[in-house]
Amino acid sequence: MTPAEVIALQPVREGRRRPPADYGRFPQRLSADELAEFFLFDQRDREVIRRRRGEQNRLGFAVQLGTVRYLARFLEDPSAVPEPVVAWVARELGLSSSDIRAYACGEARWDHQTEIRREFGYRDFHEPDVEREVAGWLEARSWVGAESHRALFDRATEQLISSKVLLRAPACCGGWSARSASAPPSAATN
Repeated sequence: MTPAEVIALQPVREGRRRPPADYGRFPQRLSADELAEFFLFDQRDREVIRRRRGEQNRLGFAVQLGTVRYLARFLEDPSAVPEPVVAWVARELGLSSSDIRAYACGEARWDHQTEIRREFGYRDFHEPDVEREVAGWLEARSWVGAESHRALFDRATEQLISSKVLLRAPACCGGWSARSASAPPSAATN
């Protein structure tokens, strides 16, 4: 695939908000559009959420699902999600409580992360195919454009989010833009 073909394949959705500046934490406030985009659940989502026993588990699962859609990562502590977001999810699902603290301390959250990965097709950044895909994408992009490392990082993050790749921390991708911009293009991208 040529670099021009790689760039033409950008699957970033129209109107997609840029990832948060700190790549892994919620901002102080989410807009109504962001809440609707990431924490509004369709019929399939609701069917998967309903499989949980008890309101606490349904709320926690749904909050984690919306979080991974918004941040492209799971939070170690689901109670770190802003209270207005949790309250939105509780209302969205018709739950009587928006208290997520007990769920955040329980063990079900880990099982739910595994199930969300499986049910919704999320992949880990460190899977070999994902790393090769990102390296090739960044290499092609860096050699045909004059983007800064920061711009490459931002575009790569958008690419990963739209491809359902889970981010662990900013450091997981930071080296890619620097390596891609300083290395000569490989024969695979010529």
